[in-house]
Amino acid sequence: MGWSGDQVLGNVLRNVWVIQRSVTATLGTIIVLWASVVAAVSAENRGESVTPSERHLDQWIAGINDHWSTQLRSHTSGSIRAFPIPLGAMKKTAGIWRLESSEAITGSRRRLTWQVEGEPVLELFNALAETIGESAALQWQCDGRACGNAAEWANKVYQERLLYGRDEFMAYRAFRLDDGVWLTLFSAARTADRQYLHVDIVKPLPAGG
Repeated sequence: MGWSGDQVLGNVLRNVWVIQRSVTATLGTIIVLWASVVAAVSAENRGESVTPSERHLDQWIAGINDHWSTQLRSHTSGSIRAFPIPLGAMKKTAGIWRLESSEAITGSRRRLTWQVEGEPVLELFNALAETIGESAALQWQCDGRACGNAAEWANKVYQERLLYGRDEFMAYRAFRLDDGVWLTLFSAARTADRQYLHVDIVKPLPAGG
């Protein structure tokens, strides 16, 4: 039985979508890797060291970017002053939403957000957290409503509208590597087609810096 014109057109469009997504993922990987190279060269020019753990983190980030379900939506880097690493839930105290505990870091930060399609973001989040946990020390974690109010995480911690989601789909992990670099993971989802994975990599200034 032959295919109808609509079936042929539908298959062609699906193939085009797959190709476009593959090209987008490849370009995203190139952008991330190029940014890593530029950061490394800049650090060397400033006389700063690029640690083995940072190179390892770059490989993890590229791995996320290459995953079939992810599409890089945002990637920024820059200096930070007294940036709070969340180490406690978001709670409302005296009418004000705030983290129960955090550690303020001054230094530099890379911030990346991916959209996740075709699989639950929490599955990707948990697999990534397990892998990172083999090489970094878990400092604090929470899942779902135990994290507090999801909207306030998006607003106060990340200042990112993409990360507004439902409390039950939220998850967070804070890891610290041997050289003091922090990596935090955050998942957010509103619907099946609005799922996001977010990573912060925070490098404190050297003591006395």
